[in-house]
Amino acid sequence: MMRIFQVIIAVIIIYLYNMAGGWIQHQWIPYIPGSLIGMGMMFITLLLGGEKIFQWLNSGSHLLIKLLPLFFVPVTVGIIQYRELISWFGVIIFFSVVLSSLIVLWLTSFIIQKIMLLKEKKQQALHILEEEK
Repeated sequence: MMRIFQVIIAVIIIYLYNMAGGWIQHQWIPYIPGSLIGMGMMFITLLLGGEKIFQWLNSGSHLLIKLLPLFFVPVTVGIIQYRELISWFGVIIFFSVVLSSLIVLWLTSFIIQKIMLLKEKKQQALHILEEEK
């Protein structure tokens, strides 16, 4: 019984963060989605609150992750309902998804290579300093 209560409270807290983000977006920042603002607020809270808040919200988040496939059903139904629209723009959408994925892949590999190069230079500098001692 206590576990059910904890899950309900956790889901309500997560939803309140989403609502607060939507309110902030509506009042001050219309060009950033409210869900992202709420997620950022929750992230900051988790960073500042530490382990206790994380454990409290953990059960609610696990429930939402289990139910996540159900959230995609309306999107799938919408795609099926507007097949002719997707058929016209499907090729464009496909190529834009492939191109954006390739850009992300390239950019990620570029950044990782730069980070690895910096780490290697740092290790070499530390090795040189150790040899001088």
